[in-house]
Amino acid sequence: MGYNNVTGHVSPTIFSISGLEVIRLTNNSLLGSLPIDICSYPDHALEELDLSYNAFDGEIPSSLSQCSQLQRLLLQSNNFTGVVAREIGNLTRLVELSLDDNSLSGNIPLEMGKLHNLIHLGLSGNHLSGSIPPTIKNLSRLTDLILDQNTLSGKIPYEVGDLKMLQLLSLSGNCFTGQLPQTLSNLTSLTSLSVSQNDISGNIPWNMFSANLETLLLAGNNFQGTFPQNITRFRNLSNINLAKNQLSGPIPDTIGKLSRLHTLILYSNKVTGQIPSSICNLTSLEVLYLSNNTLEGTIPTCMGNMAKTLRILVMDSNRFHGLIPDTFEKGCVLECLNLHANKLEGKLPRSLSNCPRFQILDVGSNNVKDVFPVWMETLRQVEVLYLKSNKFYGTILPLESKTKKPPFPMLQHFVASDNEFTGPLPVEYLTNLGAFMDQTKLRDWSNWPYKETMIVDLKGVKYPLVKLKRVYTVIDFSMNKFEGNIPHLIGNLKILMILNLSHNHLGGRIPESLGNIASLDSLDLSCNRLVGEIPGTLTNVTFLSSLNLSYNLLVGPIPQSNQFHTFDNSSYVGNSGLCGFPLASCDDDGASTQEDDEDEDEDVGFLDRFSWEVVAMGYACGFLFGTMGGCFYFF
Repeated sequence: MGYNNVTGHVSPTIFSISGLEVIRLTNNSLLGSLPIDICSYPDHALEELDLSYNAFDGEIPSSLSQCSQLQRLLLQSNNFTGVVAREIGNLTRLVELSLDDNSLSGNIPLEMGKLHNLIHLGLSGNHLSGSIPPTIKNLSRLTDLILDQNTLSGKIPYEVGDLKMLQLLSLSGNCFTGQLPQTLSNLTSLTSLSVSQNDISGNIPWNMFSANLETLLLAGNNFQGTFPQNITRFRNLSNINLAKNQLSGPIPDTIGKLSRLHTLILYSNKVTGQIPSSICNLTSLEVLYLSNNTLEGTIPTCMGNMAKTLRILVMDSNRFHGLIPDTFEKGCVLECLNLHANKLEGKLPRSLSNCPRFQILDVGSNNVKDVFPVWMETLRQVEVLYLKSNKFYGTILPLESKTKKPPFPMLQHFVASDNEFTGPLPVEYLTNLGAFMDQTKLRDWSNWPYKETMIVDLKGVKYPLVKLKRVYTVIDFSMNKFEGNIPHLIGNLKILMILNLSHNHLGGRIPESLGNIASLDSLDLSCNRLVGEIPGTLTNVTFLSSLNLSYNLLVGPIPQSNQFHTFDNSSYVGNSGLCGFPLASCDDDGASTQEDDEDEDEDVGFLDRFSWEVVAMGYACGFLFGTMGGCFYFF
């Protein structure tokens, strides 16, 4: 009855049918608990009990140990609680035991060592604590030991090395300490070793690893050491993740001989030197993460040619210089290119237009000098376009075509701040971004497997994408030279959450249509030349938690309802014509009752103190507050 979408409770009588050998109810939506007298009936013959991927709950009854003929016990992905009973050791015919992804707690019982016929042991995704019992060494036939995502602690016992048939050892996401046991060298059949996210230290003992190793996952520990030149002896390696350790030294030239390698993740280490050109020989490579190291030199030109298999290329926060390779050929499958915070120059590679699956471009904080990449409009899957802090210039003019579709239909992070763009705001972009109008087009980043290395700048604070608890949509065109009015149609972007147009030369009135953006969380229009009153429609945006309208030419009363009561003076300073809470009260004509010269003197005093503090603290600002309450730019 597996895979039939059966729902409801299971009758206890099914577990007491005399002579029944197999109960297989996997992948349904079944509820209930196991009867406490299971297998207590005469003539029981149960050999397989598979209740995996359901919603069973309660404790696993100790009477299950009376199912003496049981060979396969599969209870993973349910809601079972309690401990793993010591009586489990009575099931000496068990070949496969899978209790993964439940809510089991307590220790792994010593009696587990009595299961001499066990081949597969899965206890991952529970709340098990304590150490791995030394009796584990008795499981001489074991090929799979999967204990990841628990709270197991202590050292990995040397007895693990007695499991000479072991092929898969997965201990990630626990609290293990110490060094890897030397006895791992006995595991000559081991193909997958995963001990990521623990507190294991010492040099990586490359000489202990089996030459048959295919997967090596050691991320998030305190490993040290360097890559060995003889890494080629691991000719079957396909997946290497050594991120978030203390590894140093260069990537060896011999890395290019690992012909089966499809994932190489080394971010957040102390890797130095240049990327060896031999890396381009990795014709099966799909994911390359080298972020947050001290790599330098130029990016090998041949890396663009790797994009026929390479999907994810992330090399931010290093010291690369020179040009971004412009060698992405037709057939390119690249989805993500992150080169943030390097010293790269030149133009964006136009050959990226050969990559129809492209989704994420982050070249922020480099020295790229180019016009806006309108040619990227043809890439219909782009979701993140991050151009911040470069030397982009000129007017943003969308492509002209009579048959053209709306540009960037999937874009949800549009950041072009701190550049030298001029002219009017790109109305066609700001009023036609499909993902800002249709919730179904937004990506749920929580399911993206590589979100940990992506950084999102929200309201001036950098957050790893992995820590965001909601989907954010961002437009940030701040610190440029845009002029003209803010388009009224921007109010159509009903899913926009963060809008920053500050530090430009924008004029005209604040569009009343901004009040239609119910999801708006942060609005920054400061340091422009906006005139008129603050539209009362903004009080409709009840999610608004951050507002900055300072240093404009705004006049009249500040709206006094909903969330506007939570904003202080800093939201309005530098607009001498504004009045009402939290500023001075208004007279009958809607003007401030405070004398203009007093207000101006107060602003001057504030600005003098602020400017002095900024200079004293050594900040390099792209603007300077002036004594008349405005923002003067130095570009």
